[in-house]
Amino acid sequence: MNYILGVINKATNKYENITFVDKSKKYNCIACESDLILRKGEIRFQSFVHKNKNSCQYFKHPTQDQLVRDAKMYLQVLLEQNKVEIYTRCRGCRTKHKMNIPTWDETKSVKLEHDGPGVVYLDETNNRICGFNICTDGNQNTDTTCLDIHNTTYMINMLGLIHTCVQSLATKKIELLCNNQIICHECVSRTTD
Repeated sequence: MNYILGVINKATNKYENITFVDKSKKYNCIACESDLILRKGEIRFQSFVHKNKNSCQYFKHPTQDQLVRDAKMYLQVLLEQNKVEIYTRCRGCRTKHKMNIPTWDETKSVKLEHDGPGVVYLDETNNRICGFNICTDGNQNTDTTCLDIHNTTYMINMLGLIHTCVQSLATKKIELLCNNQIICHECVSRTTD
């Protein structure tokens, strides 16, 4: 399976996804930290190879842990650049709803949980706004009863993040469908009537 993996920009020491890299910049491998060469032609999709041949298999056969780490780093960058929209489905009517994720600014921070599968979105006083857990399959549904995001943890399918990213042509943002199932306000009002 081909994944859309990232690299570390040597000048900024920040993660960059392969779809946004530039041939004029220098990059390191996330797994082994060695120098990389960007192959970017007109026929094939761009890819990286290690400058000095080594045994690192990050781009050919990444491990599950490497895939989760890459997905977390990519989600962190997308949140910090306000380039992601999170959607979920109502378990009643099955309609797609955009989750109201706060806009990132310098007063907020996005941190990786190094021991867990998640990314945490924090406010200016380091209080948790919401979290994102990177799951490895699409069958881990969790229920949320409304569209309130405060202290919610969204389950994001890793494959949706590093394999099948969808970018909205209208907003130029990456659209992710989280595994959390909600009950929308319309369905709640129907059940209380």
